[in-house]
Amino acid sequence: MAASGVPHVNEQGQLTRLTAQRYREERGHYRLEPWTAQSNEYQEVEGMRIPTKSEVTWHPASGDFTWFRFKITEIEYDQSGRVTRL
Repeated sequence: MAASGVPHVNEQGQLTRLTAQRYREERGHYRLEPWTAQSNEYQEVEGMRIPTKSEVTWHPASGDFTWFRFKITEIEYDQSGRVTRL
């Protein structure tokens, strides 16, 4: 499996958005549609600034449809082996 997208970063070098063409199923048919993952909030955790709130939106001709919103509330880094709460 392979995937590709275009990362967008702000002046601080933070990933703010990822855009791509993704297959979307509608009534049993699949077609490529524009798709965006947008990061809305960031927090510093153990010296790293990470996106903690994001949403994923499809952009079909019929209008935008946000189908997934999430917020990271806990993260574990492999290097430290401990769980960090935000």
